[in-house]
Amino acid sequence: MNAFERQNLIGREAEMEVALAFFGAGWAVQWKNARERRDLVVWNGSGPELLEIKNESAFAGGANLCIELVQGYDNRPSGLAVSQSTVCIHYFGDYCWLYRTQAMRLFIRSRQFPVRPFGKSDNRNRGILLPTKELCDTAWAGECETAKLPEHHLFSD
Repeated sequence: MNAFERQNLIGREAEMEVALAFFGAGWAVQWKNARERRDLVVWNGSGPELLEIKNESAFAGGANLCIELVQGYDNRPSGLAVSQSTVCIHYFGDYCWLYRTQAMRLFIRSRQFPVRPFGKSDNRNRGILLPTKELCDTAWAGECETAKLPEHHLFSD
């Protein structure tokens, strides 16, 4: 298994855990197709939510979110900059950090965080390390147990 396949498998594991949390709560779950820039669509009678899921389980207990913004030698927009999701979820195993995608884009622009290279990137990915304490008092972000994701206020009517 090459590095890309290994990373893809790690991502799929997180997507499956998030999908199971929503499915177990009675939500409908749809997987993406190859052309879409989001991982899952979930809905429970109200409007659908498009989810982007990042597996950060290797960094559980850390104080930062790693948010990708560009990749490659030509600095192509990637990650949060191009996601079609309405909500991004950073999966840490038993818990997740989640936020409204557009609100996070605006927040990052307003704060001018330094963009830096990510270690062990096979694609010259770069982005920001965002301290989670910066999100504690926002209405558009939060932390919750993975199993309770469908109950989080970001998904309420």
